[in-house]
Amino acid sequence: MSGAEPVPISDGSITLLLKYSQTTLFLTIAPSSMSVKQLKARILAVLAESHQPDDPELNIPFADAQPEHVEIYVANTDAQQESDTLQYTRLQDTKQLSKSAWAKDESPKLDAFALQDGVTLYLGFSGEPKVQIPSLDDEVMEAEETGVNL
Repeated sequence: MSGAEPVPISDGSITLLLKYSQTTLFLTIAPSSMSVKQLKARILAVLAESHQPDDPELNIPFADAQPEHVEIYVANTDAQQESDTLQYTRLQDTKQLSKSAWAKDESPKLDAFALQDGVTLYLGFSGEPKVQIPSLDDEVMEAEETGVNL
Protein backbone atom coordinates (compact mmCIF):
# COMPACT_ATOMS: atom_id res chain seq x y z
CA MET A 1 0.00 0.00 0.00
CA SER A 2 1.46 3.40 -0.92
CA GLY A 3 1.14 6.30 1.51
CA ALA A 4 -1.33 8.15 -0.68
CA GLU A 5 -4.00 5.44 -0.61
CA PRO A 6 -6.86 5.76 1.87
CA VAL A 7 -6.45 3.74 5.04
CA PRO A 8 -9.30 1.35 5.85
CA ILE A 9 -11.36 2.74 8.73
CA SER A 10 -11.08 0.56 11.81
CA ASP A 11 -11.84 0.65 15.51
CA GLY A 12 -8.46 2.31 16.09
CA SER A 13 -9.14 5.14 13.64
CA ILE A 14 -8.83 8.76 14.68
CA THR A 15 -9.69 12.04 13.02
CA LEU A 16 -6.95 14.64 12.71
CA LEU A 17 -7.50 18.36 12.25
CA LEU A 18 -4.85 19.59 9.82
CA LYS A 19 -4.23 23.33 9.78
CA TYR A 20 -2.24 25.43 7.36
CA SER A 21 -2.66 29.03 6.23
CA GLN A 22 -6.40 29.74 6.65
CA THR A 23 -7.47 26.15 6.04
CA THR A 24 -8.49 23.31 8.35
CA LEU A 25 -8.94 19.82 6.91
CA PHE A 26 -10.26 16.74 8.67
CA LEU A 27 -8.55 13.45 7.91
CA THR A 28 -9.44 10.06 9.39
CA ILE A 29 -6.52 7.67 9.71
CA ALA A 30 -5.53 4.44 11.44
CA PRO A 31 -2.30 5.39 13.25
CA SER A 32 -1.37 1.77 13.93
CA SER A 33 -0.95 1.12 10.21
CA MET A 34 0.81 4.32 9.11
CA SER A 35 4.21 5.94 9.31
CA VAL A 36 4.87 9.67 9.38
CA LYS A 37 6.01 9.50 5.73
CA GLN A 38 2.79 7.72 4.74
CA LEU A 39 0.73 10.34 6.59
CA LYS A 40 2.55 13.12 4.74
CA ALA A 41 1.84 11.40 1.40
CA ARG A 42 -1.82 10.98 2.36
CA ILE A 43 -2.08 14.64 3.39
CA LEU A 44 -0.64 15.79 0.06
CA ALA A 45 -3.00 13.47 -1.84
CA VAL A 46 -6.02 14.82 0.07
CA LEU A 47 -4.91 18.43 -0.53
CA ALA A 48 -4.58 17.75 -4.27
CA GLU A 49 -7.79 15.69 -4.57
CA SER A 50 -9.87 18.27 -2.72
CA HIS A 51 -8.53 21.04 -5.00
CA GLN A 52 -7.17 23.13 -2.14
CA PRO A 53 -5.48 26.35 -3.28
CA ASP A 54 -1.72 25.92 -3.64
CA ASP A 55 0.28 27.14 -0.69
CA PRO A 56 2.54 30.11 -1.59
CA GLU A 57 5.28 28.77 0.70
CA LEU A 58 5.41 25.47 -1.19
CA ASN A 59 5.74 27.02 -4.68
CA ILE A 60 4.54 23.84 -6.44
CA PRO A 61 1.10 22.25 -6.79
CA PHE A 62 0.16 19.80 -4.04
CA ALA A 63 -0.16 17.09 -6.71
CA ASP A 64 3.56 17.49 -7.52
CA ALA A 65 4.77 17.68 -3.92
CA GLN A 66 6.56 14.84 -2.14
CA PRO A 67 6.39 13.86 1.55
CA GLU A 68 9.70 15.63 2.20
CA HIS A 69 8.05 18.93 1.17
CA VAL A 70 5.77 18.92 4.22
CA GLU A 71 6.50 18.88 7.94
CA ILE A 72 3.96 18.06 10.63
CA TYR A 73 3.97 20.12 13.83
CA VAL A 74 2.14 20.18 17.13
CA ALA A 75 1.44 23.33 19.12
CA ASN A 76 3.83 23.81 22.01
CA THR A 77 1.36 24.39 24.84
CA ASP A 78 4.01 25.61 27.31
CA ALA A 79 5.17 28.39 24.98
CA GLN A 80 1.59 29.30 24.06
CA GLN A 81 0.77 30.13 27.68
CA GLU A 82 3.61 32.67 27.75
CA SER A 83 2.88 34.21 24.35
CA ASP A 84 -0.06 35.31 22.22
CA THR A 85 1.34 33.46 19.18
CA LEU A 86 1.50 29.72 18.69
CA GLN A 87 4.86 28.05 19.00
CA TYR A 88 5.40 24.74 17.21
CA THR A 89 7.42 21.59 17.67
CA ARG A 90 7.98 19.14 14.84
CA LEU A 91 5.96 16.00 15.55
CA GLN A 92 9.07 13.83 15.20
CA ASP A 93 10.87 15.95 17.83
CA THR A 94 8.20 15.50 20.51
CA LYS A 95 9.43 12.12 21.65
CA GLN A 96 12.60 10.04 21.90
CA LEU A 97 11.94 7.02 19.73
CA SER A 98 13.31 3.51 20.10
CA LYS A 99 14.41 1.48 17.07
CA SER A 100 11.12 -0.44 17.15
CA ALA A 101 9.21 2.82 16.61
CA TRP A 102 10.58 3.18 13.07
CA ALA A 103 8.79 1.90 9.96
CA LYS A 104 10.38 0.25 6.94
CA ASP A 105 10.23 3.58 5.07
CA GLU A 106 12.71 5.00 7.65
CA SER A 107 10.18 7.32 9.26
CA PRO A 108 8.56 6.90 12.69
CA LYS A 109 5.40 4.86 13.07
CA LEU A 110 2.46 7.12 13.96
CA ASP A 111 1.35 4.97 16.86
CA ALA A 112 4.61 5.90 18.65
CA PHE A 113 3.15 9.39 19.23
CA ALA A 114 -0.12 8.27 20.85
CA LEU A 115 -2.16 10.76 18.81
CA GLN A 116 -5.66 11.28 20.16
CA ASP A 117 -8.88 11.61 18.19
CA GLY A 118 -9.47 15.26 17.31
CA VAL A 119 -5.86 16.36 17.76
CA THR A 120 -4.80 19.42 15.77
CA LEU A 121 -1.67 19.10 13.66
CA TYR A 122 -0.11 22.02 11.82
CA LEU A 123 1.46 21.75 8.37
CA GLY A 124 4.59 23.58 7.32
CA PHE A 125 5.73 23.65 3.72
CA SER A 126 8.88 25.76 4.15
CA GLY A 127 9.78 25.75 7.80
CA GLU A 128 7.33 26.32 10.59
CA PRO A 129 3.61 26.55 9.81
CA LYS A 130 2.07 29.87 8.93
CA VAL A 131 -1.43 29.54 10.33
CA GLN A 132 -3.86 32.42 10.58
CA ILE A 133 -6.06 32.04 13.63
CA PRO A 134 -9.35 33.84 12.88
CA SER A 135 -10.23 36.79 15.06
CA LEU A 136 -13.58 37.09 16.81
CA ASP A 137 -14.61 39.63 14.14
CA ASP A 138 -13.79 37.09 11.40
CA GLU A 139 -15.85 34.41 13.18
CA VAL A 140 -18.82 36.78 13.61
CA MET A 141 -18.65 37.88 9.95
CA GLU A 142 -18.54 34.25 8.75
CA ALA A 143 -21.45 33.33 11.01
CA GLU A 144 -23.51 36.23 9.64
CA GLU A 145 -22.69 35.23 6.04
CA THR A 146 -23.76 31.64 6.66
CA GLY A 147 -26.85 32.58 8.69
CA VAL A 148 -25.62 31.09 11.96
CA ASN A 149 -26.82 32.84 15.11
CA LEU A 150 -24.16 33.36 17.76
